[in-house]
Amino acid sequence: MPPVRRRLGNPCAVRAGVQAAGDGNKMNNSVNKRGMKVNVGKTKVMVFDRGESTTKCNILREALELVNNPPVFFLDEPTSGLDTVTAAQCVVLLKQLARQGRTVVVTVHQPAASLLEIFDQVYVIAEGRCIYQGDTSAMVPFLDSVGFPCPLQYNPADFIIELTENNENVQIMCEKMLNGKLYKSAKIEVPAVRSDNIMELKVCYQIEDDAPETQNGCAIGPMSIAPFLGLAIYGFDFAHSIPLLMNVIMKTSFIRCGVVAMVLTMFGLGRKPLDCDDVYCHFAKPDVLLKYLDIDRSSVWLEIVTMLSIMLVFRSLCYIGLRWRFAT
Repeated sequence: MPPVRRRLGNPCAVRAGVQAAGDGNKMNNSVNKRGMKVNVGKTKVMVFDRGESTTKCNILREALELVNNPPVFFLDEPTSGLDTVTAAQCVVLLKQLARQGRTVVVTVHQPAASLLEIFDQVYVIAEGRCIYQGDTSAMVPFLDSVGFPCPLQYNPADFIIELTENNENVQIMCEKMLNGKLYKSAKIEVPAVRSDNIMELKVCYQIEDDAPETQNGCAIGPMSIAPFLGLAIYGFDFAHSIPLLMNVIMKTSFIRCGVVAMVLTMFGLGRKPLDCDDVYCHFAKPDVLLKYLDIDRSSVWLEIVTMLSIMLVFRSLCYIGLRWRFAT
């Protein structure tokens, strides 16, 4: 195998410049970030770690990627050939890299239960289809919700792989995830659908002569309240992945403010853990539920103030509209 200096020096020359390639500090820092001590000397290169040669190869391979400091870090089976302790250390160090602002994507096959718990998110694929995507801690409740309770003595990773041997199980889990299909033409069809709906609404509204009739508020009212109702219940299953712009739009729904305030009143304010007779209750602690809904940093008073502010804005707009209407 070529010396470590050569293996790290060539990528430094290509990615970070020729001067950096001759600087051993950059190469040392690259690997030291990975948790491994490397000494790049002029005449001798020594690599020190507590694992075997497989561990050295894996760490050196990851150091080659770290030279470029990529925002997204892909690794194919970095724990392959490692014992349980070394594999856990490897994953913990990768998690530290993720905490530094990088996105670390790792492929693993049948990890141990203790190793699986270290990962933040899990994406399970069977027959090229996604059968689970989400938090690692939510995998067991997900399997229970689709009718496949995981036994206590089972490793969840081994159990879900055993389920994939049956095509019917794969189909059930794919339908439950609701993300196994890709609509490639959906974005193309949106402008056509929007224009067709607007034209149809204009024609029907004029034909029925609905504009000047006051009693049509019974139809216009539900149509106006529907967007606020939709925003009130949107995103509770994927609250942490909602974009910032969508979060701002959701704040305009006074119904959502009421829902959040009600949930905080029921499960916040220092409420004690809920009674549960099952062996595992994921939402037994109210704090876990509030974090899952991403409202643990909100407060009841803030939601009430937001709701009153929205009411003030709507009443002001109503006053301005009526004043303009009577003036004309």
